[in-house]
Amino acid sequence: MDELISAVMIGHKSKLDKEFEIRRADQPTETDELRRKLARIIREKDDDCEFFNAKIRQLKRQLKDATGEKAELEEAVQKLEAQKTRMEKFYKNKMGLDQPTDTEKSKTGTLITDMGVLQRRLEFLEEQAEERNKQMIQEHAPCRREIQRLQQELVEERDLRSNLINKKNKEIAYFKNELDGLLTDIASTSTDSV
Repeated sequence: MDELISAVMIGHKSKLDKEFEIRRADQPTETDELRRKLARIIREKDDDCEFFNAKIRQLKRQLKDATGEKAELEEAVQKLEAQKTRMEKFYKNKMGLDQPTDTEKSKTGTLITDMGVLQRRLEFLEEQAEERNKQMIQEHAPCRREIQRLQQELVEERDLRSNLINKKNKEIAYFKNELDGLLTDIASTSTDSV
């Protein structure tokens, strides 16, 4: 009986093995699916790697450009600061605001140097006021000439109108006298005829 059981089991096992092999042949195996998934993941990883490498290259170019631009801007800032320093020094010298050295203070005294500084500043401010006045006169000169021209035209127009009015008044007075003379003649003829 054991033999019969073992024979049935072997027959059953071989039958199960055949069914399993048939199923295995019809369906892809798990390893094939895993291989496909792995290949897909590797392709995606490669695509991502290429994308990020391109992005890194782009960012490196932008960084290089920004660094160059930063250097240019720093150079421009240095030039502008140097120009600002020169201009400040020029205006301070022009206005007399440059500070005397310690040896100059000891020689002349602080009160005298302060007075000199104030005097230079006053002179500078007076020069600026004169320049502004000259500039304003030059700016308003065309307007003043136009005003004078218009005033001249106005005076001429008034004279012309007053002459015209006087002439018309004289004509009116003449016609009035003529009319009065005619009316008196008519009145005297009508009284004579009556």
